[in-house]
Amino acid sequence: MTDGNRKRIIVADDQPIVRMGLKFLLEQTSDLCISAQASNPAELFELLEEQSFDLVILELFLPGKDSLDVLIETKQRNKALPVVIYTACLDEQLTIRFMKNGASAFINKRSHPDELVEVLRKVLSGKKHFTLHQMERMSEMFTNPEETGKESVELLTDREFQVMYMMALGLNRVTIAKNLSVSKNTVSNHRYNILKKMHWSSNAELVRYALNHGINR
Repeated sequence: MTDGNRKRIIVADDQPIVRMGLKFLLEQTSDLCISAQASNPAELFELLEEQSFDLVILELFLPGKDSLDVLIETKQRNKALPVVIYTACLDEQLTIRFMKNGASAFINKRSHPDELVEVLRKVLSGKKHFTLHQMERMSEMFTNPEETGKESVELLTDREFQVMYMMALGLNRVTIAKNLSVSKNTVSNHRYNILKKMHWSSNAELVRYALNHGINR
């Protein structure tokens, strides 16, 4: 089936079954289609240079480059191109960080297919999308920070936040440095600042935070 007048969507996810599933799902619609697929950031940027798209579906944890940086670079290349984050991780802090940097929606991979299609259409119409849970949690963070325990996380820079999540996923200093294109010493400095700002004494507390806030894959 050809693209025709359908909205052209590119999906960036390192799991072939996810890409194939999304392609099959959107083939059932009359207005949407997956017209290109990328398994890593390099492939995504190459395709963005070669072709035009109406929307990007971006997996949160891509190999080789942090996805927040991928989002930022994608928006720098084309500010008007909507980016939808598609992931199994729904920590509200991630939602806020990505929305602040230009993401149009943050969708759970466990969502019903009809909900995903509805969100994609909403974003393609020029709107942003927040789930009821995301709105409730973000409201709690700003109105009752003492109850959510997230006030310290707000003090982290985007880069510190990236390093924190990579550490929580079990990535070592060398891998983190490579993904962020920085030195190992820079990663160590970020780790020091994270532990200080969050009042943590060890990586174990960081991992505990990750487990409590659904950072998984």
